Amino acid sequence: MKRQIKFRGKRTDTGEWVFGLYFTTPLTAEYDIKPENGAFFDCGRGTRRHVIADENGCVFDVIPETVGQFTGLCDATRWEDLTKEERGRWAFDGTIQGEWKGREIYEDDIAKWIDSDRNERIDTVSWRNGGMILCNNWYTVGAYLSNRLKIIGNIHDNKDLLTTK
Repeated sequence: MKRQIKFRGKRTDTGEWVFGLYFTTPLTAEYDIKPENGAFFDCGRGTRRHVIADENGCVFDVIPETVGQFTGLCDATRWEDLTKEERGRWAFDGTIQGEWKGREIYEDDIAKWIDSDRNERIDTVSWRNGGMILCNNWYTVGAYLSNRLKIIGNIHDNKDLLTTK
């Protein structure tokens, strides 16, 4: 089984999420090119751009701290549980109800789930030792667990979900 490799990150210009292939590059922004340089490369400054190329090949600068990798798993959210806006967005991307598998789980997502003692948990999805885990308890995220959790946000947009009351 091949796992789909893709990332998400927040754009530096709009703060919106973009999904696709992540890479860093010493390429300058187009507005930095000067005729006297004669090149698009700018290796002298040592700075690197963090970018994500979407499925259409459009490249966006992203905030490096927001970049997270897709785990290859989907959560237990049912199509019926999506808001009208979410359904419209997924339908626009070509997903139909019969193909829906749940929300994709990314690094830095916040997941709500019920543990084996029937306690409700809220933990953060992270990479550790080459695999995905739920932080706060070091429970390994696997296909057997992904159908028991729901993504309720991420650490960049919803830090308040991690606070205990």
